[in-house]
Amino acid sequence: MPVSKNPGDEVFSGTINKNGYLEIKTEKVGDDTTFGKIIELVEEAQEEKAPTQKLMERFSKYYTPGIILLSIISYFFSGSVRLSLTLLVIGCSGALVISTPISIVAGIGNGAKK
Repeated sequence: MPVSKNPGDEVFSGTINKNGYLEIKTEKVGDDTTFGKIIELVEEAQEEKAPTQKLMERFSKYYTPGIILLSIISYFFSGSVRLSLTLLVIGCSGALVISTPISIVAGIGNGAKK
C-alpha cells in the first residue's frame, strides 16, 4: 500500500516513488543493510552440509563402486552386456546423491525469497 513520506522519514530499499522526486541520504550500505545480511546468511547456509547430505556422500562412497563391481560380476556370469549395463544404469546412485543438495539449495532459496 502506498504511504506518504515527509522530509526526514525513513524509507527502505525497494521503495517506489509514485510522483515527484526523492533525495535520500543512505545510512547503511553493502553488508550493513538487511538485504546484505540476508545474502550473507544464505551463503553461510549453502556452505554448510546438512547431516542428510553427509550421509548420502558416505553411502555413495561404498554403493557406487559396489554397483560397478556387481555389474562386472554379472557380465562374467551371464555374458550379457545388456544385462550388466542395465544393472549399472538402474543401480547408479547419481539421482539419489544429487537430489539431497539440490533440495537443500531449493529450500534455502525459497526461504530467502520469503
